[in-house]
Amino acid sequence: MEIAKIKPNLQIEVPTKIRQWLKTEKELAAFLEGDTLIFKKIRIPDVESIAERSSEKEMPLSEVVEEIHRFREGKKS
Repeated sequence: MEIAKIKPNLQIEVPTKIRQWLKTEKELAAFLEGDTLIFKKIRIPDVESIAERSSEKEMPLSEVVEEIHRFREGKKS
Protein backbone atom coordinates (compact mmCIF):
# COMPACT_ATOMS: atom_id res chain seq x y z
CA MET A 1 0.00 0.00 0.00
CA GLU A 2 1.19 3.49 -0.82
CA ILE A 3 0.21 6.67 1.03
CA ALA A 4 -0.90 9.72 -0.95
CA LYS A 5 -0.90 13.16 0.68
CA ILE A 6 -3.52 15.85 0.25
CA LYS A 7 -2.11 19.37 -0.05
CA PRO A 8 -3.90 22.42 1.40
CA ASN A 9 -5.31 23.29 -2.06
CA LEU A 10 -6.83 19.73 -2.16
CA GLN A 11 -4.39 18.44 -4.77
CA ILE A 12 -3.37 14.82 -4.23
CA GLU A 13 0.37 14.13 -4.07
CA VAL A 14 0.84 10.70 -5.64
CA PRO A 15 3.75 8.53 -4.42
CA THR A 16 6.64 7.93 -6.85
CA LYS A 17 5.88 4.21 -7.28
CA ILE A 18 2.33 5.03 -8.44
CA ARG A 19 3.52 7.88 -10.72
CA GLN A 20 5.87 5.40 -12.43
CA TRP A 21 2.97 2.95 -12.88
CA LEU A 22 0.81 5.70 -14.39
CA LYS A 23 3.57 6.66 -16.85
CA THR A 24 2.04 9.21 -19.21
CA GLU A 25 -1.62 8.90 -18.22
CA LYS A 26 -3.35 12.28 -18.29
CA GLU A 27 -6.70 11.27 -16.81
CA LEU A 28 -8.02 8.66 -14.40
CA ALA A 29 -11.55 7.54 -13.70
CA ALA A 30 -12.51 8.27 -10.09
CA PHE A 31 -15.11 6.26 -8.16
CA LEU A 32 -16.39 7.30 -4.75
CA GLU A 33 -18.40 4.93 -2.58
CA GLY A 34 -18.82 5.76 1.06
CA ASP A 35 -15.36 6.54 2.42
CA THR A 36 -13.59 4.70 -0.41
CA LEU A 37 -12.04 6.54 -3.36
CA ILE A 38 -10.79 4.44 -6.27
CA PHE A 39 -8.77 5.71 -9.22
CA LYS A 40 -8.59 3.61 -12.38
CA LYS A 41 -6.56 4.05 -15.54
CA ILE A 42 -8.64 4.88 -18.57
CA ARG A 43 -7.60 2.37 -21.22
CA ILE A 44 -8.26 3.27 -24.82
CA PRO A 45 -8.50 0.09 -26.92
CA ASP A 46 -6.02 -0.44 -29.71
CA VAL A 47 -7.91 0.23 -32.96
CA GLU A 48 -5.76 -2.25 -34.88
CA SER A 49 -6.66 -5.10 -32.52
CA ILE A 50 -10.35 -4.37 -33.04
CA ALA A 51 -9.92 -4.26 -36.82
CA GLU A 52 -8.08 -7.62 -36.81
CA ARG A 53 -11.18 -9.32 -35.37
CA SER A 54 -13.18 -8.55 -38.50
CA SER A 55 -13.02 -11.00 -41.40
CA GLU A 56 -13.75 -8.26 -43.93
CA LYS A 57 -11.46 -5.43 -45.01
CA GLU A 58 -13.75 -2.74 -43.68
CA MET A 59 -15.71 -3.33 -40.53
CA PRO A 60 -19.46 -2.87 -41.01
CA LEU A 61 -21.06 -0.19 -38.86
CA SER A 62 -23.03 -2.84 -36.95
CA GLU A 63 -19.76 -4.51 -35.84
CA VAL A 64 -18.30 -1.16 -34.83
CA VAL A 65 -21.34 -0.52 -32.64
CA GLU A 66 -21.03 -4.03 -31.11
CA GLU A 67 -17.36 -3.41 -30.30
CA ILE A 68 -18.20 -0.11 -28.63
CA HIS A 69 -20.85 -1.79 -26.48
CA ARG A 70 -18.44 -4.62 -25.59
CA PHE A 71 -15.79 -2.08 -24.57
CA ARG A 72 -18.25 -0.10 -22.44
CA GLU A 73 -19.48 -3.26 -20.71
CA GLY A 74 -15.87 -4.18 -19.95
CA LYS A 75 -15.34 -0.80 -18.31
CA LYS A 76 -18.36 -1.33 -16.04
CA SER A 77 -16.99 -4.56 -14.59
